Amino acid sequence: MSMSEGPAKFELVTSSTATQRAVDAILIAARTEAAIMLLAEIGTEVDLLARFAHDHSAHRKHTFLSISCPSLTDLPAEILSKANGGTIFFEEVGKLVPGLQVKLVHLLESHSTKEPTIRVISASRRDLVEEVKTGNFRNDLFFRLNVVEIRVPPLRERREDILPLTRGLVTSLSAELGRRVPSLSEDAEAMLLQHSWPGNLRELKNLVERALLIWPGDVLKTEAFTEIKGADVFGRLRAR
Repeated sequence: MSMSEGPAKFELVTSSTATQRAVDAILIAARTEAAIMLLAEIGTEVDLLARFAHDHSAHRKHTFLSISCPSLTDLPAEILSKANGGTIFFEEVGKLVPGLQVKLVHLLESHSTKEPTIRVISASRRDLVEEVKTGNFRNDLFFRLNVVEIRVPPLRERREDILPLTRGLVTSLSAELGRRVPSLSEDAEAMLLQHSWPGNLRELKNLVERALLIWPGDVLKTEAFTEIKGADVFGRLRAR
């Protein structure tokens, strides 16, 4: 569980039409009190988008509370109050165990009549409609969390975003590592554009960070990104 106070600026890359549609939908939903559900694959920037929604809502001056549902073992009664009139973000809510699903329904019901109100945003990479059908996810919880459903496109469906995201990561991660900001060679850019990105933004960030650590030059060439061909998204070597 992580918590932060007040507004924070995040840069969203919206070069692609698909990304812009998602951002536009979030901006519209953020002006209401409706619960938002972000549907996205693993590694997609749902935390960034959830914070973006918070920063553009009436709750932006208050707490942003992020909760990773797969790691939860309990939901204390005061957990919603910790948001203190801000936003509570349930990440990977589809992995919430059945007992805690029941508890969350009761907490949301009891909090709905209290002040201050809170903004609720959830994210899932599981098909929750299917999870409801199979009995793995509670129907009443689904309808409480899924008032406005927004699909976040994977990176392979918004290739216009790949190079701007890469350049942004190269700049920010170079600063963190205390090194000069390198440029990308044309061959490296072409290789990045052709990759399928099964791990989405998380994979891209890991790849850029490794490249900056192993490549000392002022230009990141294809050799700096050998993991694309030689390892899977988690960095394990593929069998040859």
